[in-house]
Amino acid sequence: MNKKVKKGCGCLLGAVLLLTIAGAVTLYVLRPKWHDEYGERYKDIAYGSLKNNTYDLYLPHDAAEKDSLALMLYVHGGSWIAGNKWDHNKECYKWVQEGYATASMNYSLLNEEGTSLFTMLDEIEACIRHIQSYTEEKGIHISQMSIAGTSAGGHWANPTT
Repeated sequence: MNKKVKKGCGCLLGAVLLLTIAGAVTLYVLRPKWHDEYGERYKDIAYGSLKNNTYDLYLPHDAAEKDSLALMLYVHGGSWIAGNKWDHNKECYKWVQEGYATASMNYSLLNEEGTSLFTMLDEIEACIRHIQSYTEEKGIHISQMSIAGTSAGGHWANPTT
């Protein structure tokens, strides 16, 4: 009886591993691609001096002609120890196609030495300030900004709850 259980567990483990690998490959292959007709894309803009202090900015083509523009800042999830600004590009691409300026940021993670939750809050504020100055330099007036995110990023989108 034990031999059958062990043999069955090996097959189950193999199937789970195969499905995990197939899922990862599928997500990579199906990952949304940026197309220049969506707007202008600026990648890996540094808002601070640390490794993860970067954001990507997506602007509609007519951004400079508008008197005001709303911006959606996306903060990734990952339980404060993982994740990346690229995890939800699909949403950023959709928002910019709908006429919104969009940014997606990275921030220091808790598993990095010297990082606390307060570090993350400071970095989000620094990113917002940098977006404001960067877009002003480009002649773009951001009049409204909203923060969205999933998991840990959703927590930062509404830190009072």
